[in-house]
Amino acid sequence: MQEPSEVWHERELEFLHSDDGVPSISKGSNNNPTLYTNLNYHRTVKPLLNGFLTGELHALLNYGLRSIVLPMAQSDPDFKKKLPKSVLEIPNITRLKMDVLTGAIHTTAALGLFEILTNKLRNANNGMPLTLYQEAWCGLTSGAAAVFVWQPFLMARNRAGIQSLTYSNWFSTLSHIVRNEGVLTLWRGSGMYMGTQAVAHMGMLASYKPSRDYLIESRGLSDQTAQICASAISGFFSAVCYHPCDYLIQIKAGVQKQYAAGDKNAYRYIPHYASRVLGSSQFYLGFLKAVHANALFCMIRWGIYERVARARP
Repeated sequence: MQEPSEVWHERELEFLHSDDGVPSISKGSNNNPTLYTNLNYHRTVKPLLNGFLTGELHALLNYGLRSIVLPMAQSDPDFKKKLPKSVLEIPNITRLKMDVLTGAIHTTAALGLFEILTNKLRNANNGMPLTLYQEAWCGLTSGAAAVFVWQPFLMARNRAGIQSLTYSNWFSTLSHIVRNEGVLTLWRGSGMYMGTQAVAHMGMLASYKPSRDYLIESRGLSDQTAQICASAISGFFSAVCYHPCDYLIQIKAGVQKQYAAGDKNAYRYIPHYASRVLGSSQFYLGFLKAVHANALFCMIRWGIYERVARARP
């Protein structure tokens, strides 16, 4: 069964484009303008709406799971030690509102923009599937845009404090930073973090659809099974892309520490710090933990996104 986006793409190629590649409707033909409007909706507005709803539902699901897991962790100290600190934060309505807003903004930019870019490139390819390079470019671009939009909200949250954060003081903090420190302050010092997150999004976004299509067409898996397996593969490649970046940050910090101590040739220590990182067992154990965490995250997010995309007309 074809997805709605694929059906609309075929209809677009069939009804909207003439031999010279110019939309027929723009040349005054008798094509139905409603079709052109619907195609624009499915190409631009619908992916953004799907991403927005996915972010909201993902935040609500995380809140519900945290509300269930937290009492279990408090009664079982051994189980509590295995959980990350973010799970152990006491859930509250104020934090839920913030998570819903930021999750919706972030996911709208990431998934929505990725779908728009892939649709445009598929149209430029005359309906042919995107190459891996094109998928990676779309994932990197949409991931960078998502982190670029998310970073100001992250800085305002850190400045205002999570416990006392509300919509009013969140946006007042943003306004205060812009008035007193300048607009660029919202992104100052976050280049490495933004680059790491953009690369992680590239791994997650670029690997999902090719993996799903391969599992369905070549392995004969059902849509549901292929979606679960492809989302796990997506989490694996996300970890592959971003996990080394965390250790690059450690190498950079070590070099900067040497330079601050007065060593003008501090960059010659890069091989030394790199060998220490690659020779540490924490690097490989951390990768396994990253794969586990990212696979679960991607399975939830892609599962929500697929159902939202199929439910919306």
